[in-house]
Amino acid sequence: FDMIYIDADHSYEGVMVDLANAAKVIKDGGLIMGHDYDHNPAKNTKEYPFGVRRAVDEFCQMHGQAIEAVGMDGCVSFAIRYSKGTALRPLRVRCVASLLKAQATLRRCTPGAFARRARRLFGLPAHRA
Repeated sequence: FDMIYIDADHSYEGVMVDLANAAKVIKDGGLIMGHDYDHNPAKNTKEYPFGVRRAVDEFCQMHGQAIEAVGMDGCVSFAIRYSKGTALRPLRVRCVASLLKAQATLRRCTPGAFARRARRLFGLPAHRA
């Protein structure tokens, strides 16, 4: 797959399973994206006790990955460009300016708009119905 979007079981265990399954089928350099990574108090006053952030952070650490972009909706979305080998690892290490540009580009997006903008930002083809 070029891109996988995770927004289902919000428990730590469930997200770890979803991420592990996504890592098996995502192409090298593809995007693993998801929702409810964090709480954005500017858009949402209620916090939820999700295990998403812990699972995503641990997954990235275990697999040598990093979050490349976030969408600042009420419950923050994330995007990881998954590298299966060493060839793309330098691309994963972005400068702070690039991350800030990505965050600014993706602010105030619905999850669908976040996915479309992230695909454009990372140079992936538009989704075909």
